Amino acid sequence: MKDFFISYASTDHPWAEWIAWVLEDNGYKVTAKTWESSESKNAIREWRNAVVHKHSNLQKVIANNVIAKSQYILVVLSKAYLQTLVSEEERAENLLQIILSGHYRSFIFIRVEAVKLEGIVVKLEGILAELIRISLIDEIDLSNKSEVEAERAILSALQKRFKGDLLPLDSVPTTSEEILQVSDGGKGQLKQRRQAHTVQFFLENLAERIPETTSASNEDSSSSQQTVASNSISRQRRFAERAEFQMAWDLSLKKLEELRKAEVVEIETTKRIQLLQQIRDEELELDQIEQALSISQTGTDVIAIEMMQIPAGTFFMGSPEGELERVGWEGPQHEVNVSTFFMGKYPITQAQWKAVAALPQINRELEPDPSEFKGDKLPIEQVSWYDAVEFCDRLSSHTGRGYRLPTEAEWEYACRAGTTTPFHFGETITTDLANYNGTDDPDGKRSGSYGQGPKGEYRKETTPIDHFAIANAFGLCDTHGNVWEWCQDHWHDNYEGAPTDGSGWLSDREDFDRVRRGGCWVAVPKNCRSAYRSHQPPSDRIHCVGFRVVGSAPSASALPVQFLTLL
Repeated sequence: MKDFFISYASTDHPWAEWIAWVLEDNGYKVTAKTWESSESKNAIREWRNAVVHKHSNLQKVIANNVIAKSQYILVVLSKAYLQTLVSEEERAENLLQIILSGHYRSFIFIRVEAVKLEGIVVKLEGILAELIRISLIDEIDLSNKSEVEAERAILSALQKRFKGDLLPLDSVPTTSEEILQVSDGGKGQLKQRRQAHTVQFFLENLAERIPETTSASNEDSSSSQQTVASNSISRQRRFAERAEFQMAWDLSLKKLEELRKAEVVEIETTKRIQLLQQIRDEELELDQIEQALSISQTGTDVIAIEMMQIPAGTFFMGSPEGELERVGWEGPQHEVNVSTFFMGKYPITQAQWKAVAALPQINRELEPDPSEFKGDKLPIEQVSWYDAVEFCDRLSSHTGRGYRLPTEAEWEYACRAGTTTPFHFGETITTDLANYNGTDDPDGKRSGSYGQGPKGEYRKETTPIDHFAIANAFGLCDTHGNVWEWCQDHWHDNYEGAPTDGSGWLSDREDFDRVRRGGCWVAVPKNCRSAYRSHQPPSDRIHCVGFRVVGSAPSASALPVQFLTLL
């Protein structure tokens, strides 16, 4: 378990308190002291003297030092903090000497407002900025971020540095979207406690559930033999790759050890920074080799659909009349009762599509690779409503469990996951949370922001389904943006007469437009809201429409239902 010490200027107490709360809420021990305090001053001087003069009892000194004994020091970087560094030049120089003595890995700077590091003091000018530039000191920028984005930025950066010592990102709360504005009023004003809860899910493994044939012709037998031979060659290649990666790992590790030895004895600052840069580069190379080695050991043949259990409940479907940028076909808002069902955690991917498209045809042919944007982890697109239904039919036949498209009521209920705000993570949206068009239209007719939210980027393509790593309270990802998602229902201009039991709302005309939900990569943010509805002819295939599936619960003997705790 990591211990953190937070150093901050006295005027930044609300920031320090909030950062401490984020860490403590995730199970970590935190101590916080102002930079101006005599305790901080004495601790920095004592630590500096011990490391510079190579104190014989260095480890004992560190163990008893209020700052040094913490494994990681988080500095709340603000204009006020920089002013204290300028006024306390001797202490700032002590801090720099500690960093350059090899303790740079202990420091992480958290920027809470727009400040520049240049010109702090003569000794710090350029050196600290250079260490941050080459990633030997991490910097986390929280300025102008929402609470969701700020919390994710902290935990994501720490998780990346500590390689899994921190909690997984799936546990990061995503229910508030107020822009962080810390003033001197009200302690703990940013804290919004969230109740932990457990969701159930199961994995529908597509790669290992290939139907077996009891009898085969000579042609089938020959094909089977070719498959076995192909698999054998594939295994041999993986063994060769594994040996190659292992050799690269050994060489890289040896080089890293030599660089670290050279860095310890180097006195000249410029050369030392160059060595630190090389060390960092070599560490990144080791990370890449480690990932490649892991893939070669586990293989990449498993393709599965994660099915999350959506609990039964009641909700108000549609948008309230006062919701920003609401349109008439989102109402009237009405109460709907929904039964328990399982829903795909993500939209169907291209890898999943290819696996099911290779299964025996039920009613119509499926193009194995129809998407405009190519990638196994990208969502499938350019598939019609009829194609999506065929996918579900083949999957049902293959697994023995019923799969289908969600009804419109099921989709909105699952997307909201108990929330009543325009988006499941709050009142607004940013392109750091979802994939949509975050830029203004040149003619000014459409805005790239929603409410008080910021402008963002326009990626002009789909993103991998796990790109943002943000799940709602039911464990679903990508329900806002990326691709529109087909639903069962025929289109109706409003909810007058709509079912209230969560079932699909169908008409007598099979060829009527079908509902699509969620927005997409080309959509403006208002069209990515939980309540927003759109429609499309069921035969259309366009590069921004995909789908996710709903399935029946597996029997206890068929597939194990697993549990995941979310905050």
